[in-house]
Amino acid sequence: MDGEVRFATTLGSTSLMPRRDSMMPSRRGSMMPSRRGSMMPDDTLKSKEIANENMKGNLPLQTAVSAYRCAVLLLDLIVFMFRAVIHFLRIIAKMFFPVSEKSIAGQVAIVTGAGQGMGREIALELGRCGAVVVCVDIREDTNQETMRLVQQQRGLAFAYTCDVCSREEIEDLQKAVKADVGDVTILINNAGILHCRPFLQHTDTQIEDIIQTNLMGQLWMVRAFLPRMLEMDKGSVVSLCSIAGHAGAPHMVPYSASKFAVKGMMEALHQELRAERPGNDIHLMTVSPFIVDTGMIKGAYIRFPSLLNKVSANEASQLIVKNMRKGANILFIPGRYYYLHNFVRLLPIEVQWLIGDFIDTGVDVHYDENMEEDLDNGNIEQDL
Repeated sequence: MDGEVRFATTLGSTSLMPRRDSMMPSRRGSMMPSRRGSMMPDDTLKSKEIANENMKGNLPLQTAVSAYRCAVLLLDLIVFMFRAVIHFLRIIAKMFFPVSEKSIAGQVAIVTGAGQGMGREIALELGRCGAVVVCVDIREDTNQETMRLVQQQRGLAFAYTCDVCSREEIEDLQKAVKADVGDVTILINNAGILHCRPFLQHTDTQIEDIIQTNLMGQLWMVRAFLPRMLEMDKGSVVSLCSIAGHAGAPHMVPYSASKFAVKGMMEALHQELRAERPGNDIHLMTVSPFIVDTGMIKGAYIRFPSLLNKVSANEASQLIVKNMRKGANILFIPGRYYYLHNFVRLLPIEVQWLIGDFIDTGVDVHYDENMEEDLDNGNIEQDL
């Protein structure tokens, strides 16, 4: 029925996704005001479990339909359990027989934020693996330096100056790269900025820059380069998230919000591609590092370095490229944080807070000058 959202149940898969026809207007095309005064379709939301009007009073038919639904549900459950066991067996097998790394030689890889830090190291690592590296950064001088470093190690590289906050500049970038270099098959969304300070000390401009660079820049880049990947049915999209995108971090409220959004963007895109293009060969990977020594963070305090510690930009870039070539979907740096985070999230929220207090790990806070004077005078206690 037009305008109806159904819970589609198929053999071996159950999806809570609206049918395509749920996106279409009603045949009648009319919109009825609700009691609250808002406009809404005249067809109300219905469930498949509600009996059809023609079935009322027909007990044998209702019994047959109920039995059929139970049989389909049971069969779906059996298929689900079988497929889940197969996936678990594959995971166990990978522990003994690691997945080989696919060659990326000759593929065009674009890296945002390539002018410094992890972006530069990722560009260098891609160049060592034989990829054609397209360096993108808002700073032309440092971006050109990254291109020269890739070329010095006998790699092929190009440099483009672009502000990822600008959708127009990204559209121009996509056209220029396609004309000069070729079709991009690897997109590394790395560009990002961070201001580590109390939320109320963030300026309006700082908050807007964080959201525009960390989130909107990634969205615009994916919108620009994904269509051609879909046409070729080939490509990898790697988005740099953060552990702050899985657990809220104090003094990084806008940054944490942007990284939570990046995580949601990648999860939603993955589910959309599964639903709209089953069996597609587009690889998506979300990377969530703890603390990478790139210069963005001035200092950190870590109580248990053997559990969670900083990693160098070079080490992080090698892990990112390696896992991308293996087809991983999720990468935490360090990897143990994936299991630690998922376990802690099962506990009551008060216990999660206590665990955070016990681990006592974080980054240095960048206060305003007037607040630093108050700290020095003892007027404010610095909780670190």
